Amino acid sequence: MDGNALPDDWQTDPAPHSTQRIGDEWLSNPANGLVLQVPSTITGEWNALLNITHPAAALALNSVTIESFFIDPRLVRQG
Repeated sequence: MDGNALPDDWQTDPAPHSTQRIGDEWLSNPANGLVLQVPSTITGEWNALLNITHPAAALALNSVTIESFFIDPRLVRQG
């Protein structure tokens, strides 16, 4: 997904309905693909969303690799 195609409120917390609708539309049609790559709202990296109802999902889940992940302190809420 091109970050420029996202609605202006895409980084709002909690997630806005506008981005939820994008995900719903993607999931509703298997022709949209197995993976939707979206920008992280916290880091400058990307997240990959997997459509587990897609016909190729089982094969994809059998070829997973483990990657290191930095946990941003903003994800950990104190008290």
